[in-house]
Amino acid sequence: MGTPSMAAPSAQASRPSSAPGKHTLLEDAHALVLASLFIAVGIAFLKAAGLFTGGLAGAALILSYGVKAPVSVIFFALNAPFHLLAWRFFGRGFAFKTIITNLLLVAMGLLIPNWLGLAAVSPLFAALFGGALIGFGIMALARHGASVGGTGVLAIYMQERHGVSAGLVQLVFDAIIVGAGFFVMPPREVLLSIVSAAALSGVLMINHKPGRYVAGSSPKPGRATPRQIGISHAGGPGELDKKTRTPR
Repeated sequence: MGTPSMAAPSAQASRPSSAPGKHTLLEDAHALVLASLFIAVGIAFLKAAGLFTGGLAGAALILSYGVKAPVSVIFFALNAPFHLLAWRFFGRGFAFKTIITNLLLVAMGLLIPNWLGLAAVSPLFAALFGGALIGFGIMALARHGASVGGTGVLAIYMQERHGVSAGLVQLVFDAIIVGAGFFVMPPREVLLSIVSAAALSGVLMINHKPGRYVAGSSPKPGRATPRQIGISHAGGPGELDKKTRTPR
């Protein structure tokens, strides 16, 4: 009778742990490069179709239709204040990966026109596929403790420090971006851009669940974790941990 009870602990001990280990430097580098490529190609599809998406990337796309500068360069310039906020609030590890990701996006945004020609693309396909590609890229970044920065950093900062809902902050930003789109683009393109943002968010809602995958190192006291930072469209917030720390 004693044998089964003695066997149970050993069976539990031999069962592999479900907790993932910390990613290696090579794994992080591989993820950042591929994620940046996904996002850059997704943006290229949207640009070719004359569309935009939510978040800061959407603002950069809208500006690129009136300013003679690459989308990636505009996006990096708009992101500069959020890099500083990410460094202060989320820690240098997350901020460093985010800055590297943005530099990769600048480089790829300049190189992709030489690699990929999109003379004719269906606007609906561009909206769905471009949005989904950006979503997969953002999800990969989040799983490796990075992001594309953007308004999501500010949204989580406002929630953690000032008690304002991150989702509400992001919604306000997206409403402003979509509203700006109606002033500079035909209604059909704006509606398709909303479809793109929905396709992007759909990828994240279906494939990135809190607690399913936790990556990265231990957070510093008083700072949000990469999983808390969220992964909505091009830097917007995803679902937060149920337990949030008291801000310093």
